[in-house]
Amino acid sequence: MLRKIEHSVLDEQIHRRYPTWEEMATFPIWDGSEENKRELLRVLDRAADDPAFIAQLTDQGYEALEGYNLTWREKAALMTGDIAWIEAHVGKLDERRCTWLWCRLQQENW
Repeated sequence: MLRKIEHSVLDEQIHRRYPTWEEMATFPIWDGSEENKRELLRVLDRAADDPAFIAQLTDQGYEALEGYNLTWREKAALMTGDIAWIEAHVGKLDERRCTWLWCRLQQENW
C-alpha cells in the first residue's frame, strides 16, 4: 500500500513539473526571432530581480513559466540550466542574468 502512495506522489510531481507531449505540441516553435530572445531574457531578468520567482521555478517547474511565450526548447533550457544553449541563441549572458541558471545547476532535484 505504501508503495502505491509513493508512486502516486512521484507521478504527480513529475506531471506537475514537466509538460506532457500534448502540452509541448502547443508550445511555439523557436524561430530565432528577436521576440524569442526578448522573452527568454525577460524570464532571466525577472529571476535575477525576484527571489520569489526563483522559488516558483524550483517548486513549480515549467508551470512557473506560464504567461511567457516560450518554446518547449526554451523552457527546457531554462529548467535544466542549459547556459550554453541559451547563450548560443541570445548571446553572452552577464552574471546577473545567469542567477537562475546557476541556481538550477546547483540543485539536485531536477
